[in-house]
Amino acid sequence: MTPAALWTAAVVTAAAILSLDLLLPLGAAGAVLYVLLVLLALKSPSRNTAFGLAVAGSVLTVLGFFLSEPRAMLSVALTNRALALFAIWISVLPVVRYQRIRFGGMKNRIDVEDIMNSVMEAIIISDERGIMLAVNKSAEAMFGYKAKELIGKSAAILRPEPERTQYQKRIDEFDRTGRGLFVDQGIHQERRLRKDGSIFPMEMHVGELWRNGRRLFVGTTRDVSARQKAEDKQCQTQELFEKAFQGAPLMMCLTNLENHMYLDVNDAWLKGVGQSREKIIGQTSVEFPLWVSETQRAKAHKELKETGSLRGFEAKWRRTDNSIFDVRIQAERLDIDGKPAILSIARDVTKETRAEQALRLSEARFRDVAEISSDWIWETDANNRISYISDRVRDALGFDPKVVIGSVRGMSDRIADKGSKAWQRHLKDVEARRPFRNFVYQHYHHEGGIRHIQISGKPVFAAVDLRPDHHGAPARRKLDRVRHQVEDDLLEHARVRE
Repeated sequence: MTPAALWTAAVVTAAAILSLDLLLPLGAAGAVLYVLLVLLALKSPSRNTAFGLAVAGSVLTVLGFFLSEPRAMLSVALTNRALALFAIWISVLPVVRYQRIRFGGMKNRIDVEDIMNSVMEAIIISDERGIMLAVNKSAEAMFGYKAKELIGKSAAILRPEPERTQYQKRIDEFDRTGRGLFVDQGIHQERRLRKDGSIFPMEMHVGELWRNGRRLFVGTTRDVSARQKAEDKQCQTQELFEKAFQGAPLMMCLTNLENHMYLDVNDAWLKGVGQSREKIIGQTSVEFPLWVSETQRAKAHKELKETGSLRGFEAKWRRTDNSIFDVRIQAERLDIDGKPAILSIARDVTKETRAEQALRLSEARFRDVAEISSDWIWETDANNRISYISDRVRDALGFDPKVVIGSVRGMSDRIADKGSKAWQRHLKDVEARRPFRNFVYQHYHHEGGIRHIQISGKPVFAAVDLRPDHHGAPARRKLDRVRHQVEDDLLEHARVRE
């Protein structure tokens, strides 16, 4: 109650009691009612209010004596007034004591409330039966209730089913026996229920507090919905990674960067290496001699430490049966539980490597045959541009073969009969990807004179894509067969006639 409201009530009460006192006979004890005026001080934190109201009641008691008509014996009237004054002042003592109990610790109580409301976590104070005695602002915001809706009620309303039923059973057990601590102390991870019916995960710490011989519990609650979602997402990501890791067709493994220990390997890795998981996990790359070359292993490890990744690193590995196979490795550095690790993906490229080696040998053999032949050999790409011409053309026509690389075949000004019908039919055969055989045309020699040239050709460019970026293993094998066929027909590819 505000001071203004308190004193207004005091004036009204005093006026009413004085009016009643004047109406009663002088010998009546109407002045005792001024005790009510003193009791108004219970609403004020100031002890001076009680004394002030007692003084006012005493003055009005004396005033009523003089204003009342003398209808009784003077001794009786004085006795009643004396008793009224005694009652007024004796009532001051319990009022002041109550004020001291209720308002004497007001400042400390307000400070505690301020502290509770400044905490981000929800705080709920309850007794042994789970009756909520105090909540802070954060608890109001977390659960959607006002403090007055929670105080005095069981904390069971903040629990969803089946937790609410279990909680109520514990309360009932406490009511029947009066024994046992129904609130478990420590940190709990449970579910809670908001006013709007939504359920959320929370983490609560329960502490014990004794107040005036009464056991209380202080629960500090934190909403962990965001953390739970992050953990669930992490679990889902981990599950997806595990499925992708184990189901990948390529060889994959996780190793510790520092001690080279195998942390995990997938089924493709085990199949490729020919070893069981039990014998691999926990071993190091030194204990399990996978790398044929220690130099390669050290080089790969050094590059991983310096750059954090490997791109297309080629190495030779050894299977359990001691067979050697070629691998191409991609690797990335990552952290697992705060420790540096390596996720590597290896692909068995043994067949591809052998095909490439065979192709290089075939190409070298083809060039050698072309160079030692008395004729010359040429190749064009899909756009009819010269991609290769053997050095024998220098002897036949007198020009460096390098000067025509990249030029369109048949467009040279040094072709003597370029305008002839026979040459035009030849160009149409080339555009239509048709083979030609023993075609004769005239070509100017670099130093003068005309040479008669007989050529034959097959459209190998239509069967195989010769672009380096598109050389797959099937294309390489097909190209290899074409090379051998060209070598066999070499004498028919180009013959110089003068």
